[in-house]
Parts: sequence; C-alpha cells; structure tokens
Amino acid sequence: MPPKRFLSLWFPHLAAERLLRVERGLGPGPLAVVGERGGAQVLVSLSPEAQAQG
Repeated sequence: MPPKRFLSLWFPHLAAERLLRVERGLGPGPLAVVGERGGAQVLVSLSPEAQAQG
C-alpha cells in the first residue's frame, strides 16, 4: 500500500478578504474578523492592512 499524503493549506486573510468582497458597504482600511471560541472573543482573520498595523 502506498504511503498516505497530506496537504495542509493556510489562508490567513481568507475570511477578511471574503467580507471585503461581499459586503459592499465596508469602506477601505483595516478589517478584523472576530469569532467566539470557548466563551471568549478571538481574532479569526485580519486583512493585510490590519495585520500591517499590528
């Protein structure tokens, strides 16, 4: 049997870039997508502008 192969992809800006494309009312500038995990708010995705600003 041939060895199994795994592929792992990481798209750090995917959620933020998707929102910027879909939500026409969002203006230009930094964007942070926040989600809830384990009862705490966490950053899920940042736009490249938001990441550059820290």
